[in-house]
Amino acid sequence: MRDVRVLPKPVQKPHPPFWTAAVSPDTYTLAARKGFKILTAPSFTPWDILRKNFDAYRAAWRETHGADAGGDIAMNKIIHVAETSKQAREDLREPTRWFFRTQADLIADPAGVPPEQYKFYKRVRENLLALSDDKALEQAAICGDPEEVADKIRQHHEALGVTYFMASFNRGGVPHDRIVRSMRLFGEKVMPRFA
Repeated sequence: MRDVRVLPKPVQKPHPPFWTAAVSPDTYTLAARKGFKILTAPSFTPWDILRKNFDAYRAAWRETHGADAGGDIAMNKIIHVAETSKQAREDLREPTRWFFRTQADLIADPAGVPPEQYKFYKRVRENLLALSDDKALEQAAICGDPEEVADKIRQHHEALGVTYFMASFNRGGVPHDRIVRSMRLFGEKVMPRFA
């Protein structure tokens, strides 16, 4: 961009870090080269693709910046905690089904030929349409009893190297009292496991 003024000017020097959303593979390497940290909400991206994108980001970060430090990835995931794993999955099953159907409908084939970097979205749509309810729930959310949720968060960190988590608790279709209960269980029984 040219002739853009940002006001007020950042007082912090160097300026606060820039974070950018990333979905398509090309965005990860571009972000690393520009020194941007990653924000991602991969509700419908399989782990093998995430791992490939995250590895590409880190490799480009090291190549550009000479070290791993600073190449952070924040992941937003739907989190739902209940007293039992069965209850957590039942609470999210229909809202997750609706979410995946809606996302697939939004990623319809565009008219004309899309730019090369958007061909990734065709694969995303195919993945969405092929998912079973259980697989969709596994990919979209971290849900279960407190111990299971803590284990899944730990797995995301260890397997994918996620630096930060952003939890999305309000999933449409889940009764408000269950969302509040989920947040309470998360605060009281999951977070202390990471202290």
